[in-house]
Amino acid sequence: MSGFLDYLGITSADPDDVARPGNDAGVRIVTTAQHPNINDTVHGGLIATLVDSVMGQAVRSGLEEGERSATVSMTVTYLAPAEVGQELCASAEVRRRGRSLVMAEADVMAGETAVAHAVSTYSVTSAD
Repeated sequence: MSGFLDYLGITSADPDDVARPGNDAGVRIVTTAQHPNINDTVHGGLIATLVDSVMGQAVRSGLEEGERSATVSMTVTYLAPAEVGQELCASAEVRRRGRSLVMAEADVMAGETAVAHAVSTYSVTSAD
């Protein structure tokens, strides 16, 4: 993972282990006392980071050598609160790839409970 994701405690996961798997990438985190919002549930920013990370991973898995990607837009729909102490698992898959844009979707689950769904668009450019 990266320094930021390591700092948060986000690790790679098998996307098939998520109750609603995407087949291209997976991440997980066990939430801690560092992750609540004012309502003592998991902060939405952490959930947004999970989906951006897992969708970015899915997009990067299909890039050619010399290409890189960046998030252009992302929409997160929060479906249920997650409680501090729960393990959150996210999975993603690429839905469509064009010449310079890639669309991906992700789900975040706390066990069998859907916590969030996200869609995102990434730009693909040359790393040169």
